[in-house]
Amino acid sequence: MLNLLTKSSGNLVNILHAIDDKSVLSKKATKHLAFGELYLEQWVELLYLHEQRHIE
Repeated sequence: MLNLLTKSSGNLVNILHAIDDKSVLSKKATKHLAFGELYLEQWVELLYLHEQRHIE
């Protein structure tokens, strides 16, 4: 399971590094079922925290 999580995290990092204009992360948003409207940069942080919870 940790191998899959590591691979998934690596894919996300690669995608984030490929974004030319990082400001888009603070301009685009989408709805989260529990937290409402979140900007993409908030989604990235949320994913990190979510992964940490599962690792623990």
